[in-house]
Amino acid sequence: MGTRKAKVRYSITYADELYRFDKDLKLREEEDDDPEESLAAVWDCEVADETLVALRRTFSKTFTSEYRLELLQQLLVDIRRECTEAGKPLHVIWSELELPAIPLEEYDPSVNKVRVFKFIFVRNRDLATKVLVKGKSKKLSTIVGFEDATELLRTLRAVISDTFSEIHNVDQCEALLHKIRTRIWAVLPAFNVCLRSIEKEPIAPKTPDDADEPVNDPTP
Repeated sequence: MGTRKAKVRYSITYADELYRFDKDLKLREEEDDDPEESLAAVWDCEVADETLVALRRTFSKTFTSEYRLELLQQLLVDIRRECTEAGKPLHVIWSELELPAIPLEEYDPSVNKVRVFKFIFVRNRDLATKVLVKGKSKKLSTIVGFEDATELLRTLRAVISDTFSEIHNVDQCEALLHKIRTRIWAVLPAFNVCLRSIEKEPIAPKTPDDADEPVNDPTP
């Protein structure tokens, strides 16, 4: 019997930490070296900030006191739009995670737009790469900070799919918003350090007392 191929997993790491290494796996001596020659560029790492922001904003939007169907439906459209924009550049990641890609328009400007960011996605297996630091070989995972983000990425894709559910009444819409909120609440608090770093409100981890969830977005 053949060996089963290991599934790809992704982590979030600080972009600056990977940009410190050049394509030859050596720690850069000069901070202003060409970023296109960096390890992050060689691995074609995608920006992670937009995923964090989209899920954080979506989480807040699910705590709505609106009870008119047409406005609740519009809320779902807004969630779909924001999460889709965050997910468009991640087509390689979707493929490697065996998730449906998000269709792109020809020459979609969102894919190649200039972005300011702090975090990027990197394959977990790449974090095991040996790099050279002052002449010594070390695993990259012992040098850079990272957090497994596979479920975060899966959640973003699941939320987008959720927004295409058929909704015919207020109760169905509220149930769907609750489902989306629960998805995000299960994964996003693990990235509170990242949220604070990009000046977004962190999320308090869900507790047993949150069974009857508040109307407003709970924050630490």
